[in-house]
Amino acid sequence: MSSKVERARAQSIAAALGVVHKLLGNLAEKPGEAKFRRIRRTNPKIRAVLDAAPGSERLLLAAGFECDATGEFLDFAAEAGESKLAEALGAVSAGLAQLADGSIPLVAPEVRNTLVFRLAEGVSASSFDVPDDFYEIGPAEAKALLASTAAKQKDELTFRTRAQREADTASRQRTYVRALLRIRLPDGILLQGTFGAREPVSAVYDFVAGSLREQGLEFHLTRPTGTAEKGRSLRLESFTETISAAGLAPASVLNFNLAEGGGGGGAPFLEPELMDAALQLE
Repeated sequence: MSSKVERARAQSIAAALGVVHKLLGNLAEKPGEAKFRRIRRTNPKIRAVLDAAPGSERLLLAAGFECDATGEFLDFAAEAGESKLAEALGAVSAGLAQLADGSIPLVAPEVRNTLVFRLAEGVSASSFDVPDDFYEIGPAEAKALLASTAAKQKDELTFRTRAQREADTASRQRTYVRALLRIRLPDGILLQGTFGAREPVSAVYDFVAGSLREQGLEFHLTRPTGTAEKGRSLRLESFTETISAAGLAPASVLNFNLAEGGGGGGAPFLEPELMDAALQLE
């Protein structure tokens, strides 16, 4: 992509995120004012924002807005909490900061939608309900593809050539736009977050590090045994590789491993606020 095209794209995304930041900022500052709790999607300026930065509307929905029955308005839900709004506002601010320092996001920044789970007896950590908007192709087609791939993956990996594996990776990059990742901690707790499929693997490490009770703890993440393609390490070591290229989209479970000699105070590994909000995965 030429530098001229990159600059134009960055300016377009920056302008779009700036408007989203203003919409959310106004609401955060004056949550009781009705004019800040409703957004007309058909307003030309708003429509331009939603079209310029893929994911902008998803940020608004994550903040607590809901589309009304007519599809014309986004209304801030009465039950939406301040934490959702604050998280979305933080994600937009981070995206604007990336643009300011020269890092051009390929899509609007993702809201992590952080969840913590305790596993019920007999429930698999890999039991995912992947939302339809994780796919660029039709959801029914994509989910059928995912189910088919999962069923055949173990047998096919032995026979696929390197060219075939690379073609599969390229296909995944075109197919998935988001990834739902669960990190399994040594105490059995699952930490879940949502990522853009084009975000780097380093974003997953940053997410986990920021969720730990003990900051600065040394760790690494691995794929479960038997899930990595032939020739690929179980350990996630390429921090600049995209989540999609790493084969983690649209949904994956990763294992959290303490670095050898890295110390650590033991369980619980997550910060108290997250543990207090833990849900039972059934």
